[in-house]
Amino acid sequence: MSYRIIRPSSREDWLKEREKGIGSSEATTLMGVNGYEDRYRLFMRKTGQMPPKTPSEQMELGHHLEPAVASRFSELTGAWIDPSSEGDWIAVDSKKDYLRVSPDRIWVPAGEAHVKKNWRILECKTTGMSVDPNDIPSYWYCQLQYQMGVMGIKKGAVAWISSFPVFNAGYKEIEFNPSYYALIVKSIDEFWNGNILTGVAPEPEDLEDLRVKYSGKDRAVKGESFVADDWMQSDYEELLGIKSQMDILKDRRKELEDELEKAIMGYAAIYAKDGETPICTRVPKTPKPELDKELLRKEYEAIYDKYLVALDPVFDEGLFKKECRDLYDQYVVTPEAGEPEFKVAYPRKTSARKTETIF
Repeated sequence: MSYRIIRPSSREDWLKEREKGIGSSEATTLMGVNGYEDRYRLFMRKTGQMPPKTPSEQMELGHHLEPAVASRFSELTGAWIDPSSEGDWIAVDSKKDYLRVSPDRIWVPAGEAHVKKNWRILECKTTGMSVDPNDIPSYWYCQLQYQMGVMGIKKGAVAWISSFPVFNAGYKEIEFNPSYYALIVKSIDEFWNGNILTGVAPEPEDLEDLRVKYSGKDRAVKGESFVADDWMQSDYEELLGIKSQMDILKDRRKELEDELEKAIMGYAAIYAKDGETPICTRVPKTPKPELDKELLRKEYEAIYDKYLVALDPVFDEGLFKKECRDLYDQYVVTPEAGEPEFKVAYPRKTSARKTETIF
C-alpha cells in the first residue's frame, strides 16, 4: 500500500483537502457505525446540498485535548510519540485519492527504533462514557482500521481520557484487520463512484433524511393532499387515545402534587418509609448570580453602550462577559433567597449506567 502526505498550510486548507475524499469519520458513516449521520446526509453534505458540519464545543475540546491523551498514552506505555505527527496532515492513497485519513499521532513502542517500519497509529479520544478496553466502540475501531489500511501500518492503538465515573485514562492496542479494511474500501468505492461522482443520492433511510429531502425547493406544494391509508388512520386514532390519556394523567399528577404540597407546609422535606429517600422538598430556591446592569451603566456608561445590540437596544450580556470578564465579575450580585419552592423528587434515568434523583 502506497500513499502520499499532504501538509496544508492552515486548518482551513486542511478542511478543504478533506472534502476531496472520504475521511475516517465519514468511513464510519458508510460502515453503519456512526449514530449521528447516515449515507444520505453524508451525500447531501459532500455535494453541497447541506451546509458543512459546524464543529461542536465537544469536538473542539476533543481536538485541543489530543496532546493530553497522547501524552498520557506515552506515560502509560513508554511509547515514543513522533512530534512531526502532531497537527493537521492527510495521508492520501496513491491509487484512489479519495481514500484520505488524518491520524491523530504516529507512535513507536518503547525500546524500538524510531523508523518508519516500526510506526503505529494512535487515535485519541475524550469521552463522557465508560470505556471497556475489551469492547471499544465500533466507531473507534473502524476509524483506526481505515487509517492503518491507507498507510499500510499493521498495528495501532486507541487511547482515551474518560470522565465517567471519574476522570481516568486507558488504551487498547489493535492489530490491522485486512478483511475489515476491504469492506471499508468496498463501501467507500460504491459511495464515491456510485453516488458522489454520478450525483445520484442514496435512498433516504430515516425521518431526518426525509426532512432534508423535502426541505427548501423540494418541499411539497402548499395545498396538496391525499386520503389517509388504513395504517395512517389507525395511527392517528391511537395518537388521539394517547393524548386523552396523557391529559387525564396530567390532571391526576397535579392533584397528587397539590396534596403533597399541602402536607409539607411548615417543613423542609418529606422522606419515604426508609427514612432516607426524599419524596418532596420545600426549600428556598438557590438564587442565581446576576449582573447589576444599572450600576454598570451608571459607572461605565461608554462600555455599557458598546454592548447594546444595534437593532434592539438590549444589552448583550454574553458578549460583555466574554470580552470583559474581570469587569463583569465586579458587577455580579447574588440576590437574596426567595420564597421556599416545592418540588417532588422524581427519579430520572440519566444514562444506561447511572440513575439520579432530581428535583
